[in-house]
Amino acid sequence: MLCKDLCDGVGKRMRIMCRWSARQAQKAAYSICFDPLDGSSNIDAAVPVGSIFGIYQRVTDNGTAGTDADVLQPGNKLICAGYSMYASATMIVLTLGNGVNGFSLDSHLGEFVLTHPNIRIP
Repeated sequence: MLCKDLCDGVGKRMRIMCRWSARQAQKAAYSICFDPLDGSSNIDAAVPVGSIFGIYQRVTDNGTAGTDADVLQPGNKLICAGYSMYASATMIVLTLGNGVNGFSLDSHLGEFVLTHPNIRIP
């Protein structure tokens, strides 16, 4: 429930519609697909867990409630996608469609710092 509440809160500020939330859906320009705790079934094995997400431009009219069509779009329609990993280090990996970058949480600064620019698969 905490992850859902966080997503709803961020969504309100960024005008992103979380599919399960009808409260702000009518004003949202974007919709988000979000798995708040991916890998949670492996917690007992002491492996990292994380959150995965994808953000789409809405296909239904603003001013109306979002529908499944807003989130059931092909991957090439994604505006942004990424994941965050929670372990001994907290990381966010993000793409806006042109390259992939990794950011690590700097606990002294209290913010994410670019630590893995332009990630590539060899």
